[in-house]
Amino acid sequence: AENKMIFFVTCTKTIVIRPFALGAENKMIFFVTCTKTIVIRPFALGPKLEAEIIERLKTEIEGSLSPVYGYCLFVKTDENKAFLDEGIIDDEGNAVFKVSYNAIYFNLFADEVVDGVVYLVSSNGIRLHIGPIVAFIDQAHIPPDLKLSPQQDAYIDEKNKDIIIKKDSIVRFRVISPPSKTSDSDMVVIGTIEDDYLGYHEPRSFNTI
Repeated sequence: AENKMIFFVTCTKTIVIRPFALGAENKMIFFVTCTKTIVIRPFALGPKLEAEIIERLKTEIEGSLSPVYGYCLFVKTDENKAFLDEGIIDDEGNAVFKVSYNAIYFNLFADEVVDGVVYLVSSNGIRLHIGPIVAFIDQAHIPPDLKLSPQQDAYIDEKNKDIIIKKDSIVRFRVISPPSKTSDSDMVVIGTIEDDYLGYHEPRSFNTI
């Protein structure tokens, strides 16, 4: 009677985490509550005021870059409570409102490991897109076994010719510097592929039913 086919046990296992994988507080996509001052011209006041303010928020903030939060993906007001104050009238007759809103931002942090898609290969290094953010991997942070082939516009592994990094390749890299805003539409991070398990990655395939 003591022999059981299915039984419950308590086990332990040692897990080794590489240093760059530490820091659970770092999140690429996160939710923040913000406020913004919106100025409404007199002719825009009326029954559609709230819709006008929401449209202004989306136009001015969605797709913009914040040096603190990163790239704004989505803006939403809280429909269950008032999202703007009573407002004031400035010296020019405009209505000025302080608006509360929720936003979803995308950002990268130092030591995060992420996958990017290559869009340019050159003697200076590799440029990738990771969502709306640009990543640059300098020649100094590319393993010496990867040699640039100008004829193929690619980095090719001398020890394994099947490893080719070229346009549209997927490359896993570690962020070594946080994003810096280079313009109103560009945010750039610096990365490396010198660590273990970084570099060229096969595209994932999914079985469909």
